[in-house]
Amino acid sequence: SAQKIDIIVCTSGESLHNLITLFGATNKPLLQRVPLIVVSERLAAEARALKFNEVFLAENASHNAIIHALMIRKKLCQTAEQK
Repeated sequence: SAQKIDIIVCTSGESLHNLITLFGATNKPLLQRVPLIVVSERLAAEARALKFNEVFLAENASHNAIIHALMIRKKLCQTAEQK
């Protein structure tokens, strides 16, 4: 069965653009629907400009902050599924 990408963590503009290049123009709309966690306001603005639908901002670029953002995102998903 096909694997589903639940969320992407992006820590730089370069990695965001590389991801888009890897997915290609044909798959870009699929990529834009995957929730994205970023580590700065600048990167969040860039992701929104690139038409990502769900952009979550981690408090900073530390591992703990990224894990915390992932946990919050997971709780949001679980809450939405229970409704």
